[in-house]
Amino acid sequence: MALSVSASFASAQVSETTTTTTTKERGGAIISRSNHSELTHFFENNAAWAACMRSLKSLWPVGALTVFVSLCSCDANLFGRGSREIAGGYRLMRANNPNEFVLTIPNERGGLIIDEIGWRKPFILARASGSQYWYVINTAHAQHTRLSDGQRKSDPIYQSVQIQPAETAWKNLGDHNRLW
Repeated sequence: MALSVSASFASAQVSETTTTTTTKERGGAIISRSNHSELTHFFENNAAWAACMRSLKSLWPVGALTVFVSLCSCDANLFGRGSREIAGGYRLMRANNPNEFVLTIPNERGGLIIDEIGWRKPFILARASGSQYWYVINTAHAQHTRLSDGQRKSDPIYQSVQIQPAETAWKNLGDHNRLW
């Protein structure tokens, strides 16, 4: 291929000084072409494209900020379709059955299907479906204990915790409200 291109770096113009002849062999056929305008058009378009890309490169922080603000301001729950945090990573989730709720432990899959739940910092009390025992979580120390209903009612600390049905608790939690 015989091609001579002179470029002036100050003005970024490209010009051809000789005839361009391109010869390629494809599948046994020889293709020969001589066309000044195609080569000039190629260089002009690439220079324009490069200039456009340089100007867009400086706009990426604005685009990233726009996407970030849009995601943070929307009301959609992006991190789970039916999960609301109580405190310390403990969450109340809607189970596959819309009338069942699950209390999940941080960094664990699954959880305890509950009928009733209550909380007061730092405690979460929950009763599993059909159980006579209360599951007590001390979120400050990540301690889990089990109490009978009689023990819960006789202990002044646990007496002060207001117990409610899981569905009522779900409504009271809201989508983005963590209690503590």
